[in-house]
Amino acid sequence: MFNESVSSSLTSSDAMVLKVEDYNPEDDTFMIRRGISGGQEVDFTKTKQEHTQPCHPDFKPILKEIMKHRDYPFSPYMFTCKESRHKHKRFKKEIFNSRWNKAAKEIGVDIDLYHGTRHTTLSKYANKDKLTPEQLKILAGHESVETTMKYYTKVNIETERELLAGKVIPISAKKSANNPRTIKGSK
Repeated sequence: MFNESVSSSLTSSDAMVLKVEDYNPEDDTFMIRRGISGGQEVDFTKTKQEHTQPCHPDFKPILKEIMKHRDYPFSPYMFTCKESRHKHKRFKKEIFNSRWNKAAKEIGVDIDLYHGTRHTTLSKYANKDKLTPEQLKILAGHESVETTMKYYTKVNIETERELLAGKVIPISAKKSANNPRTIKGSK
């Protein structure tokens, strides 16, 4: 479950309430229809809009195994666990956090679930992979670029150095026949 949350930039709340019926194997996507609010499952997302999330290619073999060997085949939820007191054995936030904290402690890392999954993944896309705020907005499922800018565009010092050294060409850069390094809007 941790891998799925990281790989596709889903929140842990999205993953906890993901149902088997939400996965479309034909186009390899998840339909995000519900969420967690106040600790309770709700029939709407944080933005109040359903959206489609592609399955990350690295998660596909894991998903295949999950679907083949489900511990609780009676459950409509994709991710289940025996210690859950939920009638359908879906993950609860306390269990998810407990497992995360145990795994982090075992490898000697002190990082909470949010920063170790979604935030780290999207920050990596911003800093290392040089995705634009608009691209990050799409991955994060944010309604506005302003929300994305607020959380995920803290550029690290290495990125600043690369920009100053001219090693990074903005994604909106356009090549022209006369100058392959011409940037849109420049003369």
